[in-house]
Amino acid sequence: MRYLYIEGQKEDVPLQIDTLQDLQILLGITSNQWIKNDSSNLTCLEILKLEERCEASDESNIPPFAINSCLHLSKLDIKGHMQKLPETVEFSPNLTQLTLEASRLGCDPMPILEKLPKLLTLRLRAKSYLGKKMHVSANGFPQLKVLQLLELQGLTKLNIGQGAMPWLMQLQIHVYLILGIVQVEVAMAPSDSGFDPRQRRHLIRAQLVSQLIRVQLVLLD
Repeated sequence: MRYLYIEGQKEDVPLQIDTLQDLQILLGITSNQWIKNDSSNLTCLEILKLEERCEASDESNIPPFAINSCLHLSKLDIKGHMQKLPETVEFSPNLTQLTLEASRLGCDPMPILEKLPKLLTLRLRAKSYLGKKMHVSANGFPQLKVLQLLELQGLTKLNIGQGAMPWLMQLQIHVYLILGIVQVEVAMAPSDSGFDPRQRRHLIRAQLVSQLIRVQLVLLD
């Protein structure tokens, strides 16, 4: 079996999947079911979606877990309240796409996620982060091409350090207009670095077009 989609199963129902060594795509498994399996046996797994089914998301926590044993895992989707974000080394080293939703993280996830060496797409959806500020460090996200911040109700400021996200092609920020302005600060690379600041300015302005928000762009020399 290479593809398994789990739908409608109760949270407490045991599920053994670590014998499916040819499994490539696993969708709909809960975190409690996942941690009771030996993920090191899933050597072919490429796509994983963890999803909590409890309606009261405040009551349902995703326990700490690691997926670094799934070396071929490239796409990860996690939906549910997380006690804490896994450390960088606990993610698959070959992860290229990550989506978080309803995680209710209180701490900025960027210091951990920006160190994922092969991450190309990051989607932080509704209630994934409850804080007001995000900071991407200098040279963070070395391969990232797509960053989506969708319906993060408390977000008011995104700071992008110098040299961060050098390959960024798409930046989407969608929040509610009643919250006012989302300020995006971009540290510009020095002119002698071979990077054209005007190109960076054009990129950021073009990608911050949205009917849902107002954006204040600040370029830091």
